[in-house]
Amino acid sequence: MVRKLRPGIRVEEFIPIEDPDDQGTYETWWGRARVHAKIHDPAKPFMLANELIGTRLAAALGLPTLPGEIARSFDGRNCWVTPRISESGTTSPPPATEAQIAAEYPNVVAGMLAFDSWIHNVDRTADNVLFDPRLGVWLIDHENSLAEPDGRAFGRKADQVAETPLASHPFVAAPLDPDEVRFWAGRIQILSKHVIERPLEEANRRGLVTQEQAGWLLKYLLARRTMIVRLIPATGNVIKAVPHVGPGGDDDQYTLL
Repeated sequence: MVRKLRPGIRVEEFIPIEDPDDQGTYETWWGRARVHAKIHDPAKPFMLANELIGTRLAAALGLPTLPGEIARSFDGRNCWVTPRISESGTTSPPPATEAQIAAEYPNVVAGMLAFDSWIHNVDRTADNVLFDPRLGVWLIDHENSLAEPDGRAFGRKADQVAETPLASHPFVAAPLDPDEVRFWAGRIQILSKHVIERPLEEANRRGLVTQEQAGWLLKYLLARRTMIVRLIPATGNVIKAVPHVGPGGDDDQYTLL
């Protein structure tokens, strides 16, 4: 029997909506809840861009992530803000190990392994997965990915950097079903160029990356999309891919065998 999950966001105050123009068809309120704010670090100028892009792409694939937005801090700095997950009477989800998370959500962990390999997220641990058996699971912390938070990879050619596989992953030791890893690798391979472009355009319009850097990231992600199978740690002998022309003549798409 599948356990039902409780609400993960705790609303601390409900405020009546007095303006009729803001009221919906159904009963609606303004709500006040706590958020987690990650402040921009000048030494890592692309950390917020990586958070935004990583979160948007994970959601596009169907992986569970928290909604996040760029906001201003109390002193005017940019920050990445996500809702705080907690249950009534608690401050935060209890600590968990990689084994516990994989046992509870093996399909999500398989997707996380494939996704982290795609964006080259080198900082995934149990602490970077928000998990509570009562509430659910969410992927967080994507700052150490893509061109790296300090942007050092932008100084090299995107197609060359894209060749670098994910060297290791703490969840790779989990007893994952190869079919589930194959499923998520396939999801990445059929993700359209348009969908990949959207968060890059958003990051550019928010001033987090230049247009040239957004173009670099697009080339990087498209190249890694094509070769995703051999970028995933310890799965190259399990799954393989063969290119084909997809619907509409998109020859960038692939079928997994």
